[in-house]
Amino acid sequence: MTCRLPIRWESDLFNARLCGRRMADAAGFDEIGVAEIEIAISELGTNIVRHSGAEGALILRQCRDGQLHGLEIEARDSGPGAASGSAAGSATGPAAGSAAGPGSGPSFRPGSGPGFSSRPDAARPLAGAPRSGPGSLGIGLSGVRRLMDTFESGREGGETVIRARKWVRDSDAPPVRCSVFLRPRFGETVSGDDFFIRKLPDVAVFGVVDALGHGPRAGAVARQAIRVIEDHHRLPPAELMALCHAELRGTRGAALALARLDSRSNTLEHVSVGNVSARIIGPRGSRRLHRENGAVGMLIGPLSTERIAFHRGDWIIMHTDGVADDFYLDYPPPDRCPREIGDWILSRHGMRHDDATVMVIQAGDGPGFRRRRSS
Repeated sequence: MTCRLPIRWESDLFNARLCGRRMADAAGFDEIGVAEIEIAISELGTNIVRHSGAEGALILRQCRDGQLHGLEIEARDSGPGAASGSAAGSATGPAAGSAAGPGSGPSFRPGSGPGFSSRPDAARPLAGAPRSGPGSLGIGLSGVRRLMDTFESGREGGETVIRARKWVRDSDAPPVRCSVFLRPRFGETVSGDDFFIRKLPDVAVFGVVDALGHGPRAGAVARQAIRVIEDHHRLPPAELMALCHAELRGTRGAALALARLDSRSNTLEHVSVGNVSARIIGPRGSRRLHRENGAVGMLIGPLSTERIAFHRGDWIIMHTDGVADDFYLDYPPPDRCPREIGDWILSRHGMRHDDATVMVIQAGDGPGFRRRRSS
């Protein structure tokens, strides 16, 4: 099924969104996936209206890639197009501010509450990337990159062309719930930590980076690493770590942990360099994951990937050294969600003299944690 929609005025976007919703429903997307496709259509259509100077088109089509199926949005216009600038290329990345839950798209749930701040630049555009216009929903092309599973842009036959695909999540795959809390060092407004979470139909890729030092310069190094992960997150964690190491050469360096959760094989692949800690907690007990010494971008040794059986209902907690590593959590938990656990860890064990980030992920259905009082 294919639908070609001419786009010249902002009023044309209504029909495009309506068509996109119908095709997404027919393809089997859940409510979150349908909403994210509508947002992508609005932003890509607004980009045509703002930059083409002439009539463009949105082409919506159902697509397949092996066992994956979903929806492709193709945007074409005859103008120079915003995609011809520094935002051009092929990239993928996490959605900003999506509701956590078993949706087909990426998601994380930032922390909130007194003394806490969700990542302030969670919806940041890429350097030089175009921002949204008055008729858009406010996320721009950089937001489309994060909402969709694939994103490609360039020039074809004198036209600017953007293609973005989103895949339907397998209903049998266990949902991945995630919450992330980030707090800058006391007295700072910018954190040197950052994080990444990307949910694909059968795989979740996530990681936490802690650039050496504090403040805006450390934050710039952390975001540099995240951009590499966004662009290449389909690679195995060890290869992705090697790319980050090459990209960060000449910088102050960073600690970085990366993990890939495969719901088809029920395995977790993990690699970590520096002082980002991770542990798995489940009915079979608690296990701390291995860390290599060194700093990404400065000095790392041979990378070894840790492969672990990951069971439905297990939890993984990943955090920087701004969170004391002496907290205890027992399984099984009574009615706890990742947000509550992340809030509790950071409020009780976060240190004011350092940037602090904690990511809590639950794979599949399962109860929450029971906090254990230390004697």
